[in-house]
Amino acid sequence: MNDPTRPAPEYFGPEDRPLLGWLQRPPRPQGLGVLLCPPLGHELIHSHLTLRALAQAIAGRGLPVLRLDYAGTGDSADPPQDGAPGGACPAWLASIDAAIAHLQARGGVQRVALLAVRSGTLLAATVAARHPDVAALVALAPVCSGRRLLREWRALSASAALASTRGDGALEVAGFTFDALTCAAVEAIELGELRWPAALAVSVIDRDDLPAAERWIAQLQQAGLAVQHDRHSGLAAMLDEPQRHVVPVDAVQACADWLARLGPAPPAHGQARAAMPAPAPARESAAMGGGVRESVLRIGRHKDRRAVELMGILAEPTSDAQAEPGPVVLLPNTGPVHHIGGHRLYVDLARGLAGRGCRVLRFDLSGLGDSPARPGEAPGAIYGPRAVDDVAQAVAEARQRWPGQEIVLLGLCAGAYHALKSAVAGSRVARAVIVNPLVYHWKDGMTLEAAEGALQAVYYRSKWRRLESWKRLASGRSDLRLLAQVVGRRLADLAGALRARPHPATTTVAAPRDDLAQELEQAAGFGTRLDFVFSQDEPGWPMLQQQAAAAVRRLRGLGLLSVQHLARADHTFSTEDARRRLTACVVGLLWPHAVEPQAPADLAVALASLDMTRQGS
Repeated sequence: MNDPTRPAPEYFGPEDRPLLGWLQRPPRPQGLGVLLCPPLGHELIHSHLTLRALAQAIAGRGLPVLRLDYAGTGDSADPPQDGAPGGACPAWLASIDAAIAHLQARGGVQRVALLAVRSGTLLAATVAARHPDVAALVALAPVCSGRRLLREWRALSASAALASTRGDGALEVAGFTFDALTCAAVEAIELGELRWPAALAVSVIDRDDLPAAERWIAQLQQAGLAVQHDRHSGLAAMLDEPQRHVVPVDAVQACADWLARLGPAPPAHGQARAAMPAPAPARESAAMGGGVRESVLRIGRHKDRRAVELMGILAEPTSDAQAEPGPVVLLPNTGPVHHIGGHRLYVDLARGLAGRGCRVLRFDLSGLGDSPARPGEAPGAIYGPRAVDDVAQAVAEARQRWPGQEIVLLGLCAGAYHALKSAVAGSRVARAVIVNPLVYHWKDGMTLEAAEGALQAVYYRSKWRRLESWKRLASGRSDLRLLAQVVGRRLADLAGALRARPHPATTTVAAPRDDLAQELEQAAGFGTRLDFVFSQDEPGWPMLQQQAAAAVRRLRGLGLLSVQHLARADHTFSTEDARRRLTACVVGLLWPHAVEPQAPADLAVALASLDMTRQGS
């Protein structure tokens, strides 16, 4: 990877709690570096494409830029759970401090601008108000009040179909848990109460449909700061679910242009500009604690000239002395979500399995997350025509690095589809764990909305049956307007699904045949065990029964296929409890002693039986 403007993942910060950032460093950096401070929780995942677009636009203006994962978010290590005042909030603020120092050391700059999105503004502004090297603050669709953010979180928590009732004051918000200490610390941040350095340059880009920063801007101006204030359209879509996310191009360009105009700062009177030291070496591997080490892994081109260098993060045990080492596990994207997985599921799953002896690679397919698209192909294809080739590239990488090791494909939703199709195509992996597939065949004219229609119907049936959300509204513990907006948007999405509108992010791929039963037997014939895992009311389970019931019975009898059901879990495992039980289910599948003793001991015997069954059918 010789292009310095291409995003380079690097570890930095504390040795025992490392952070991960994505650095883009132009050959001749200007006197200003830019640190991207993402929003918190689910909005970090939703805004990933826009954060990448911001970094690319800023680097294109000649400014080094670092895209940050706070402690306990993205690919960074988790902060200690010590019950200290502020919960995770002090660790998030310390992450920004560490990222500033890293950007200065690696980017060749002294002054830094903080560009924050939504709730990230609360953190970035807190640091900008006290850090001597922060020269500018850009707030994109900012949240200016911690109290307002907590109202939103409570409304979202109350609207969840499977929300758990916790007695410890923690909130589960769209798949992310914030403990009571963290909630209290975030709620206490009010931008209007901060004291600002007089030299700080500020740009605020607000929503045109629902502006939220007028009062804060007036307070900044009263403090004597010059504030650039604009409103742009499309900022709501920037925070929509990943499959509906739209990058606000005009707002992205406005941010990059304003930062580029700041230019290098003149030296103080009578002083020469200090020479910046040579960049420090990058770290591409770090210990995550709990006996797990993670490394950046670039999955190479091999012999296919049309292949691209896929980006992944490898989690592995820090010691080879494992009582019962596990296989190599490959995790392709869960739909359009980048390699951390929905609700950060893949990070927790990878580290949990690595702690038990597995090597686990979570990676982005071409055109998704942080992997580039193949030449001539558009990015963002969830069911892309070359996804099986990407998985084969990862399998080949694993075989080259760890010859003789068993390889397991594990995927959720669209990742489950790709795991199954890769097994059918002859990847010859030991096992494919197929979690909540929405479709088994993808064809021209299909849309993402149509595939989600049945799932949305299940969601709303459970939602309307659950009265606790509305009791919270009546008691004043939730914001009725915010919850109405959320529910209204979900219903609009469902209406769109029923109309089966085309979607720009949809890419079609024709299956070789629409015979699911034959595909299951073909995968098993290649020596791959198939393990299906379904949450409650998942539409993929009745579809599997409808399309391949006889094959499922035969393969289960031969020990070549299993079906697991997880109650109290939705499609994406959005609660902590559901994610823990999914991890336990996967552990039971990967370590034979934890699985029911039904399978024949000799796989060759089972395959021979399968061949005889085929001949007799």
